[in-house]
Amino acid sequence: MSNIFPVVETFAPLIPLAVYLIQRPAKAKWISVLLVFFVVYICLAAYGNFPDSSLTYNIPAYLAITDISFLCFALLIGLFLNSSIFNHINYVVIVIVILFSIINILWWEGPQYYNSNSSSLASLVLIIYCVLYYKQQLVKPENIFIEKQPSFWVVTGIFIYAAGNFFLVTFYHQLSVENSQFSEYIWIIADCLILIMNIFFAKGIKCTLKK
Repeated sequence: MSNIFPVVETFAPLIPLAVYLIQRPAKAKWISVLLVFFVVYICLAAYGNFPDSSLTYNIPAYLAITDISFLCFALLIGLFLNSSIFNHINYVVIVIVILFSIINILWWEGPQYYNSNSSSLASLVLIIYCVLYYKQQLVKPENIFIEKQPSFWVVTGIFIYAAGNFFLVTFYHQLSVENSQFSEYIWIIADCLILIMNIFFAKGIKCTLKK
């Protein structure tokens, strides 16, 4: 695989981070969650990609990325939906998904190959959450110009990432076992989706009012 794709995968969050530093938006909880995600993600992705970029030996790092991403994205959507009922359910779902990923790597798919079960479950839940957000915007929109809402761009970035990756991660364990070289090449799709997601995050931050 070209060396450019691990770099893109690892450092794509620098795009919205740069926009944040330039824009200096007003303080908001969702921005704080995003900033935490950017820092933790870059550290984990760097550990997973460098110096050994082989997926076979870095599964714990990728599982941690899956769990941290799901945790942050679920919290983000919860903040945007602003529903106490949803938030209570969301906390339970977060615990279930993370516990499932721990059980999966210890007793099911193991630490040697990509954990498709954990990633596909997290992606599916995020897709459902994004659809709930879109439904809320149709029924009770925050703003008539939805493209001016930071939440729209952030949630859309999450939706593109989760929906685009769903089928890839669902079958990635099997693909890693049967054809590890091809599985590394097809991971380029995930890298491109990560880049697109972070561009949408940057747009969301740019839409936020300045201090």
